[in-house]
Amino acid sequence: MYRQFCKNLKNYLDINKSDSYRYRLGKEIEALSDIKLYNQLKESNKDEYFKIAILINEMSKLKEENSDIRKFIWELWAYGFELGGIDDSIRSNRDNDDDLHEKIKLVNLLLGTHYWN
Repeated sequence: MYRQFCKNLKNYLDINKSDSYRYRLGKEIEALSDIKLYNQLKESNKDEYFKIAILINEMSKLKEENSDIRKFIWELWAYGFELGGIDDSIRSNRDNDDDLHEKIKLVNLLLGTHYWN
């Protein structure tokens, strides 16, 4: 499932290069497809890392409602992504991500076969 997500995200970004909103959403979740990028963001304490960490945290809360998300969260953990680890004080200071729910919808879409190559 994770490998398919990565392929689908790449195809999604290729297809939506001209659509600034869709492309921006895809680029903001790109670290989910690259553990090295995720770790670089984490080490540098960049805002992008906290946005991804919050996204993972929010998806892990939804895992009971969506079996694809549940499997995806498990695979993220297996690849070395951290689940949780964002305490409420950090989240409240950094959570200005108005598109969080749209990103979750996009991840769910990319777990399907819509953007297969």
